[in-house]
Amino acid sequence: FIYEEAAVVDAVTPAVGSLEGGALLQVTGSDFSEEHAVVSVAGVLLNASASRWVSSTLILVRAPPAVTPGLVQIEVTNAPGSANQKQPGSSEAFRYAVPVSVTSVVPSSLDVAIGGGGVVTIIGERFLAGVDYACRFGGGPAVAAVFLADTKLRCMVAPGLSGNVSIDVGYNNDTLSATGLAVTLEPAAVVDAVYPLVGGTAGGGTLTVQGRNFRWDMDATCVFGDVETDAKLVSNNTLTCGVPYTRLPGVVSFAVLISDVEIRQPDVAFSYVPQPGISGVSPEFGPASGNTLVTVFGRHLMGLYAACLFTDSPPVPAEPLSSSSLRCVTPPS
Repeated sequence: FIYEEAAVVDAVTPAVGSLEGGALLQVTGSDFSEEHAVVSVAGVLLNASASRWVSSTLILVRAPPAVTPGLVQIEVTNAPGSANQKQPGSSEAFRYAVPVSVTSVVPSSLDVAIGGGGVVTIIGERFLAGVDYACRFGGGPAVAAVFLADTKLRCMVAPGLSGNVSIDVGYNNDTLSATGLAVTLEPAAVVDAVYPLVGGTAGGGTLTVQGRNFRWDMDATCVFGDVETDAKLVSNNTLTCGVPYTRLPGVVSFAVLISDVEIRQPDVAFSYVPQPGISGVSPEFGPASGNTLVTVFGRHLMGLYAACLFTDSPPVPAEPLSSSSLRCVTPPS
C-alpha cells in the first residue's frame, strides 16, 4: 500500500474559457503524483487523453465543453478511488463563459508602420473585466487584447502584416475563434526628405516633402512649430505646403501630419531668417538670348535657397555673394 501526499491546486490559468471547450489549462500546485494524479472538472473525472502530467507542480488540462456558463471546480487528486471526494485545497475555480461575440472592428483600414504597432478596437458583446482576451490578425501570432468596456477590446497589430487580413478573437491564445471580419493594413507613409529648410519671416514660400506611401485619400498637414498649414498631395511620393508667416527669425520644429499621425525626420527643423528685400539689379538690360550675369542688390540675401525669376521663365539658381548681394545668369527670353 502506498501513501501519497495530498495534491494541492494553487491556480488554474487561464481562469476563463468558452462553453465550446478546448482551452489548454495550466493547473499549478504541488505534490501532483506522476503515476496516480487524476483531474476532474465540475466533479466529472477526465480521461487520460484530456490531461497530461508535466511535473509535480504542473498538469496540463484540455477543458471539456460545458452546457451552461458559470464557475466550476478543477480538482486534482492522487487517490483515483476518491476523485470525486472534496479535498480541501485541492481545487480551484474555472469560469465557463459564452463564446466571444464580435460585431465590428474600428478602423476597418489602418496604416501600419514597418515595425508594426497599429491598434484597432474590437466591438462586440458581453466582454468581461479581468479576463485575458487575445486577438490574431491573418497568419500572425496571437497577441494579448486589452479590455476597455463590456463592448470593446483593444488589439495591437503584429509587425510584418499587410493587405486584407482576417481577425480571430478569443478568451486566450489557444482557443481563438474566427469573427468573419477583416481589416485592411496599408503601409504607413514615410517622410524621406524635406526642402528647403530655410525661408523668410514673411512666409509665402513653398516647401516640398518627399517620401513613400502617400495616398490620395490621406489628409495631410505641415506643422511649423505650432502653426499648421494645409499640404497638397502632388504624387504618391511628393507633397507641398506653404510656409506660414512668423514674427521673428529663428528655428522651429517641423513635422507632417498624415491622417492625424505625426511623421518626423530626426533633427529636421525649419529656419526662419530675416525677410530678404531687393533694392536694385545691375545691369538692368541684356540680350534676348540670355546668358547675362546679373548682380542683385538688397538686404538679408545670405542663408537662403536663392533663385532668380525672370518674368515667365523657369527659376535659375542664384549665388549669394554677401548679405546685400547675389548674382545669377539670365535665361533666354
